[in-house]
Amino acid sequence: PFYVETILVINPFMGDNNSPELLNPPIDNACVGSKFVHNPGVFDKDGDSISYKIIECRGESGNFIAGYNYPIGSKSFYIDAYTGDLVWDSPTIQGEFNIAIEVEKWRSGIKIGSIVRDMQILVQACKNNPPEIVCEDEICVIAGTIINLPIKAFDKDSDIVSLYGTGGPMYLNSNYAEFVNISGIGEVESLFK
Repeated sequence: PFYVETILVINPFMGDNNSPELLNPPIDNACVGSKFVHNPGVFDKDGDSISYKIIECRGESGNFIAGYNYPIGSKSFYIDAYTGDLVWDSPTIQGEFNIAIEVEKWRSGIKIGSIVRDMQILVQACKNNPPEIVCEDEICVIAGTIINLPIKAFDKDSDIVSLYGTGGPMYLNSNYAEFVNISGIGEVESLFK
């Protein structure tokens, strides 16, 4: 069983408070000996600050699981508190691994909510190399500025590559971002605008 928990503080002096949405699925695949990175894709329509941490998994009735251990990486296993990138560098054995991520919501330095979600990582022995994504790591955009950012993906094994985008800017009601999902063999390119 997966454990899910949400705490939402309702305070009339703080204004509206909606739960953040986790846009990426809680099941992902990793390869033995390769660096694994997953981001839950959190979007908060209130624009509040978000932080992340790994916590112990819970089982039925919300009880902590006796004997639970965090996955072991040959180099490291952590979550970036600011970006939400979960990094496992690198899995050493095949199997199914469960972790729990707590997403905390902050406004004016005050914690006003949190979400706990379990995640499952399926680690396999892989002979395939992951595709490389090429784009600017960071861009600074002034509000109201139109951007057209090319995103490319290359696969050195010449396998089929599917490039798709997700995230909060694509879910806004007005002035939303666009990304055309695309698939191809070996190399694909799309435009984020």
